[in-house]
Amino acid sequence: YWPAAAVTAPRIATNYVNSSAPDGRVSGRVARIYLPRGYDIHTNRYYPVMYFHDGQNVFEDSKSAATAANSWQVDRAATREISQGRLRECILVGLDNTGSRQFEYNVPGDAYPGQPAGIGDSYLFFLLNNARPTLDYNFRTLTDPRNTLVGGSSMGGLISLYAGTAANVFGGVLAMSPALTRATNFTAALWSRPKREMRVYLDTGTAEGQ
Repeated sequence: YWPAAAVTAPRIATNYVNSSAPDGRVSGRVARIYLPRGYDIHTNRYYPVMYFHDGQNVFEDSKSAATAANSWQVDRAATREISQGRLRECILVGLDNTGSRQFEYNVPGDAYPGQPAGIGDSYLFFLLNNARPTLDYNFRTLTDPRNTLVGGSSMGGLISLYAGTAANVFGGVLAMSPALTRATNFTAALWSRPKREMRVYLDTGTAEGQ
C-alpha cells in the first residue's frame, strides 16, 4: 500500500475481554493492544495479529516505573523494526495473566508436583472463543493462520506451543524458554502429532533453572 505523507503514531489501547470458558475456570481479563503507525489514518487497512500471554510484561507502559526494567518492551521493538522496514505493520495483543497463571498455562494431562492439573484447554477456549473474536470485532485484524501468531515465555511459551498444535488457528508460535519440564506428557506426545504448516521459534538459555 502507499502510506500517507504523515501517519499517526503507534499507540496502545486496552479492551476488557469477558470469559465464557467452561466451568468458570478461566476468568476475563484486560487485553493491551499495540496499534502500529498509521492505524488511525489508514482505515481500510487490515493487519496481522500476534497474541502474547503475561500481558503485564509485554509493553513498556504495562509496568510501574519501579519494575519497567522487567518489561519486554515489545512496543518499542516493534516501532523501531517497522520504521526500518524489517517488520510488517502489525497488531500486538498482550493478554494479562491472573493468579491462576500456573494452571491456565499448563496443558491438560500434565501437573507439576504439588499443583493441580493444567487447565490449558479452558484457557485455549478463552483465547479462541473470547479474546480472538473480541479483538477481531474491535480492531482491523487479518484472521487467516498465516497472519495469526501466538507467543510467550516460560509457562507462556508452553501454552503457546500447546495452542499452536491443538488448534488450526495459529500459523506461527514464539516459545521463549518454554517450561517444558512442567508438561512431560505433552512434550513426549509432540513427536507423534501430525505435522502441519506452522512456523515455530523456540529458544532456551544457558542458565535455565531446570
